Amino acid sequence: MKRATRILLYGGAAVIALAVLGAALLPRLVDPERYRGSIEERLSKAVGREVRLGAIGLSLFPGVALRVGGLEIAGLPEEGGDHLLVADSLRVRAALLPLLRGRLEVGSAKVEGARLHLVRDQAGAWNVARLLEKRRAGGRGGGAEPGISAAAGPSRLAVDRLDFEDASVSIEDRSVSPQLEIVLDPLDLEIDDLASGGEFDLALDTRFGSDQEARLRWQGAAGWPSSNGGPFLLRGQVTIDDLAPDLLARLGRLAGLDWSTLAERLESIDGTVEVDAALPERAALRGQLDFGKVRVGLPAVAEQQAAAIDLSSRFDLATERGADLVRIAKLEIDTGDAELALDGTVEREGSDARRVDLTLHPARVAADRLAAVLAVAVPQLPLSFSSPRPLEVEARIRGTVAPDRRPGIDGRVRLDDVRIAHRSMSLPIEHLSAEIRFSGESFEAMGFEAILGDSDLRGDLRVEGFARPRVRFDLASRRANLDQLFAALESDERETEGRAGEAAGDGDLLGHVEAGGRLRVEQATWGELEGSGLDGTLRLEEGTVTLEPLTATLYDGRFDGKIVAWPGRAPLPFRIEGSASDVRVERFLAGALGIEDRLTGRFSGTISAGGSAGEWAEVTRSLDGRGEMRIEDGEVVSFPLLRSVASLSGVLGEDGLAKIASRLAETATRFSVLAGDFRLGGGAIRFDSIELRSADYTLRGQGSIDLIGSALDGKAAMTFSAELSELMRAEDSRAAELFWREGSDSSGDASERAGHVNLPLSLRGALSEPSALIDWESAARSYAERRVGRELERQVGKILGRLLGGEPTPTPQPR
Repeated sequence: MKRATRILLYGGAAVIALAVLGAALLPRLVDPERYRGSIEERLSKAVGREVRLGAIGLSLFPGVALRVGGLEIAGLPEEGGDHLLVADSLRVRAALLPLLRGRLEVGSAKVEGARLHLVRDQAGAWNVARLLEKRRAGGRGGGAEPGISAAAGPSRLAVDRLDFEDASVSIEDRSVSPQLEIVLDPLDLEIDDLASGGEFDLALDTRFGSDQEARLRWQGAAGWPSSNGGPFLLRGQVTIDDLAPDLLARLGRLAGLDWSTLAERLESIDGTVEVDAALPERAALRGQLDFGKVRVGLPAVAEQQAAAIDLSSRFDLATERGADLVRIAKLEIDTGDAELALDGTVEREGSDARRVDLTLHPARVAADRLAAVLAVAVPQLPLSFSSPRPLEVEARIRGTVAPDRRPGIDGRVRLDDVRIAHRSMSLPIEHLSAEIRFSGESFEAMGFEAILGDSDLRGDLRVEGFARPRVRFDLASRRANLDQLFAALESDERETEGRAGEAAGDGDLLGHVEAGGRLRVEQATWGELEGSGLDGTLRLEEGTVTLEPLTATLYDGRFDGKIVAWPGRAPLPFRIEGSASDVRVERFLAGALGIEDRLTGRFSGTISAGGSAGEWAEVTRSLDGRGEMRIEDGEVVSFPLLRSVASLSGVLGEDGLAKIASRLAETATRFSVLAGDFRLGGGAIRFDSIELRSADYTLRGQGSIDLIGSALDGKAAMTFSAELSELMRAEDSRAAELFWREGSDSSGDASERAGHVNLPLSLRGALSEPSALIDWESAARSYAERRVGRELERQVGKILGRLLGGEPTPTPQPR
């Protein structure tokens, strides 16, 4: 027995020795270079593209080890011909006993210094996708060439573990313009259980060649669930460290998303994401991302044009049918001092539309934080807002998001002391408070209060539709500055040209709004004009604002009419039409022209004119129109016209002067009526015919008033009363001699002047104190013409008398 045992021990030792000796001598006896062509051919068929190997070495102890000095896997012609993979070295370890039985079972393969080139062509196909499809086809046992598999049989090549060490991956996307390139370098990749043909363990650790601070790690499993195909499974955890904004934008482009505007606001991203996916059918993502300091523009905050906030999010969401349907179980956005939480679904409808059903849960949010989140989520939002007090918000958003469609919103927002700025308005809306309730594509603001410049507004309003809003309101104001309101609706043409690349209508807010309702203003100002009790119906249609009918109290009188304006242009054009009654002229002149104590009375009349808003001088220069006026029971203060005329030599005799001595002592010109038609243009008001009636004379003429320089330039005829005219004739005054008009004149105005002294005057100078001059030269010429006419009439009468056989009746001679 002992002898048998010794024989077995010696025999076993001899076998082991022979095996060791064989393992040491076989690589010297067998040259693997003899099989290079066969190995390259076999690998080329397995991967579906040409494979080239470097120098090959072989060892059999402690296991079969194959060393390859280099590796190249060529690209296909349709991929541009670039190499898919180039490696510095490849080491493969295989089991010895399966090899003796004719099977090559690779326990591990390690690739060092690999450089993988992934390319997406202009048609959107990836070069590696063809390789994976080749492998899946081989794994299913179809008619394709064998692939890398764990299936039994002497013709199969099985690899269990694959390591890439110190590798780099360049990703080139030629389907976008400009072309996109991302480099992962260095990259370490470990794949276990690859030989199973199903799921395999996958560990990835990489940095980015352009930004070595950014790091991406993956720990989990991937692969197809069986050799029969099916979706590609991906389970594990992604860890992100210091992902730079520009890199985020490029990764977004690689996924077909435009994150460029978002990336401009970020510093870096950190976080973890748990993934459970069966691609392309579904994916579930859970985790947290910290966006660090997010830079956002807040133009509504006058003293702070930009802000940075800490922003992080926690999420639990899933996609179905690829990315066609996203289910959000939880999405929480944390801004440091406020948290927003929402859930719901987002479903693809066509190429550029999404069907959304999202619920935003009740929250109190700092206004600037909410503005920052909106600025990040909706970079093209045309308005911004801020408030020192938190906003109360809850909502459900349902409907389709598309270039021409917006979803409906059900919910409420409580605003308190909010400031809103819109790029189409030069003034912000401040101290806005309201309870806003949303329903579908409409919302209602109750208890609305706001301030725009020096104007305030309060009341209720309702808005229907967002693409082309329809607004109904009932608003009131304690005070309104129309200059500021008009200016707020103006636009700068240069700014409009600068925004030519924006979506149409982004800045033209009022051009897309249709509005109507009642507006009441207790006190209103326009330039230096003041009014009260304004009450009217305001309409906004196709960018035109109409206030009609409009009534207002104007300097103790009343105005009835309408105002039309065209917002969006600078200066703002407007048109005013209407009638006024019982307006106190002295108050109007003092308010509009700064002229005090010059003209009094009660004004009535009509106006139809257009112009442009601005300072009063600019408004008066732009006015163009016409109207009529009538002022009753007034006086021209500090301009005693009668006294000025009486001081002229020879106009009034002593009896006439004595008769009106008390009135000559007055410092004003009293009148019962001052009336006429006028035209507006070039900063002046022009009268083709104007009449002033007083107890002693009637003044008729034409002329103009410079509304900016307050200057008068006109001509008129002063027709004295019958009593004064007779006194002037009785005293043989020079005026009576030159300016008497016979009672036989024709009808009309001439008949009213007949039997009176008519004194021609020119009025020039400052409106507050013009000079009155008599045109003696024209008066003498007119007098001579009248004398010649009467003499000719007398001589003709004599001749006719002789011819008729009788003496003519003597013609009375003027004295």
